[in-house]
Amino acid sequence: SVADANIDVDMIIQNLSKDGLTDFSFTVHRNDFAKTVDLLKEKVAGELGAKEVTGDAKICKVSAVKFLGIHPKETHPDWAPWQAKVDAADKFVFVIPEYNGSFPGILKCFVDALQFPRSLRGKKASMIGISDGTQGAALAMSHFGDVLNYAGVTTLALRPRFIEVNKHWDGQRFSNPIYQNLFEEHVKQTVGM
Repeated sequence: SVADANIDVDMIIQNLSKDGLTDFSFTVHRNDFAKTVDLLKEKVAGELGAKEVTGDAKICKVSAVKFLGIHPKETHPDWAPWQAKVDAADKFVFVIPEYNGSFPGILKCFVDALQFPRSLRGKKASMIGISDGTQGAALAMSHFGDVLNYAGVTTLALRPRFIEVNKHWDGQRFSNPIYQNLFEEHVKQTVGM
């Protein structure tokens, strides 16, 4: 139905099942957002037996591949606002999901698209690793930490790893008090950098 409505789907994410239910998420262009949600609620949800259809128009996706594909990154009109935001910031927080034993390639592509070395050199960053598995993105943070170190970023030593995150997140905060305390300490240390 989405394809029949001539809506381009970009990134598709299917989470692990929990309590017999599986979330299926995808991104579309912001101009198609309302049309897509209406279509899913009116036609697709009933056909699939979906419990609910939700959407968030405030979610941002970074398509660095588009930025690098045709124009030099310095002149591509879609890239300039992102570069300006990075240039204006002095501190970053990276929440890094585990992806095939490392961090997602789109994150590396994003960093590669930045002006080097001025974009990151001398700035500060902290990292949080998340995974549905038992590794908590340990390798992902190690690998991405190497990228940040090469770029001249000072990183916070505290790098919490939230393993099996879907078991401990209620949608607003961590249900596990150890995770919540560790998260709050991470925020405190990041602000204090």
